[in-house]
Amino acid sequence: MEKIYHGIPVSPGIVWGEALVYDPGVINIPRFKIKNPKEEYKRVQSAIDITKEELTLLYKKTLENFGKKQAGIFDVHLMLLEDETILIELKRRIHEELLNAESVLYDIAQKYSKDIKSTGNSFIEERTADVIDVIDRIIRNLLEQKRPDLDNIKKPCILLSVDLPPSETARLHPEKIRAIVLERGSTTSHVAILARSLRIPTIVGVSNLFNTYTAVIKGAAVDAISGLLYINPTSDTILKLRQKKIQLSRRFLQYEKRIISHPSQTEDGRRISVLANIELPNEVDDNVKHLSAGIGLYRTEYLFLNKTEPPTEEEQYKEYVYVAKTLNPLPVILRTIDIGGDKLASYTNFIKEQNPQLGCRAVRFCLAHKDFFKTQLRAMLRAASIGNIKIMFPMISSIEELRDVKKILQEVKNELTLEGIPFNKEPEIGIMIEIPSAVLIADELAKECNFFSIGTNDLIQYSLAVDRNNENIAHLYDPAHPAILRMLKMTVSSAINANIACSICGEMASDPLFTEFLVGLGLNSLSMSSVSIPQIRALITKITYTEAVEFSEKILQCASSKEVRSILKERINTKFKNIVSIV
Repeated sequence: MEKIYHGIPVSPGIVWGEALVYDPGVINIPRFKIKNPKEEYKRVQSAIDITKEELTLLYKKTLENFGKKQAGIFDVHLMLLEDETILIELKRRIHEELLNAESVLYDIAQKYSKDIKSTGNSFIEERTADVIDVIDRIIRNLLEQKRPDLDNIKKPCILLSVDLPPSETARLHPEKIRAIVLERGSTTSHVAILARSLRIPTIVGVSNLFNTYTAVIKGAAVDAISGLLYINPTSDTILKLRQKKIQLSRRFLQYEKRIISHPSQTEDGRRISVLANIELPNEVDDNVKHLSAGIGLYRTEYLFLNKTEPPTEEEQYKEYVYVAKTLNPLPVILRTIDIGGDKLASYTNFIKEQNPQLGCRAVRFCLAHKDFFKTQLRAMLRAASIGNIKIMFPMISSIEELRDVKKILQEVKNELTLEGIPFNKEPEIGIMIEIPSAVLIADELAKECNFFSIGTNDLIQYSLAVDRNNENIAHLYDPAHPAILRMLKMTVSSAINANIACSICGEMASDPLFTEFLVGLGLNSLSMSSVSIPQIRALITKITYTEAVEFSEKILQCASSKEVRSILKERINTKFKNIVSIV
């Protein structure tokens, strides 16, 4: 009997076929007192050595079979095995509490996960999967239990699971895995990022999937356009999906033809640059290289995570230069670190905060740790002498903060000059507009920088007082809220009046529902995940700027989100139905 489930589509596509339920099994963690803590710690060190051998072998195999991009996850995991924060805590508890290593490791993983979730930062939350994955491997080696191996899949299938650990995700092959469906996950998870790069249709966040008796799952169909999973689909469902797939294939061919034959501009000639957001250097794929106008947001946080000491200036410099050289002469906007000291506690002596989202994070943290900040700025300025690099500061809330970071930037320039080190003396600098206070003083901020980039994710969260990771109120997180749309208008108008560029780099930029509205506001560029670039570029070429301006004014008069969405959907499904349709 056919059953339909809803989830979040994170990598587009439509497939159907046999289903494989992947269940790594629940580990029963024993908990008991030990008599000899030294012997117990030796036992866990032995398990860590075995884990290190496993990960090294997996790195080599993955590098050989899939390349450096996918193998990179095992570099991170090998570094985590050297994380002194975890090892010191492990040793202390074994000796002080006389507890077995498995139970202590489990407690550490649970505490780490709980602390991260309290930040409300989805990017950081997803990165905890690496820590949990590594600890799980150590525990399994202590108990001599192995995970099921996805390498042994004999024929192509649709993979169904509660979740996939990063180390298994890195070895997925599109020839064997036709689609992925998970109960957990988000748009920024390892699975989502990798699935997009491998073009494996993927849906995450499918609630109650495994309440279904798995033995009755004979086949599945995945519509990762609409976010629908069909368990044991009927022949009628397969026929409808086949027709939809054919229509989409024709549409994507139209995308390619239109993108190749048309510059990224509206029908009446207004240029709209479409840029890419990246988190890792190896995310510079073909869409970024050939279809984008550069990098609109390079999140630099990954360099600082899961380490016992901060990356050196040289390490940062090499990472920034790699991306800049790869894309030169296209621009690369480097955002200074946008996490709090709670994530860097192993080398910052950070005091735990009750509400890190409203605490000492991003620019606030950098201003409080000047030497730390200077090291990153030195690396960025040096890299800017080699490629077209711009520097962007997140979470600016006042004119004083912007002036303070500019003052430190000037100090760094003076130091590099005295040391005779080459650097870009006048790189463009910009700020993220993602706090309501910044919107209200955008006219003043615009006088002190070269560009704005609107971070809608945080702007919505802070403006509507909604934690989008809180399932009880996540439905209140609404980009179509009239207050949000009017704040976008205020920000763009301030940028235009000051004659500086203004972009948008939050998730709204990749949603075709809002594209014409955003263009009509007067934005110069949109920045998004690379997988969204072809569709948005094709859509821009069908927009008439003068009409978009009038349409945006109409939307800004709406009093409710419901009214906004109704008008936006009707517009998409009539004027742009050959490019995209919204249900």
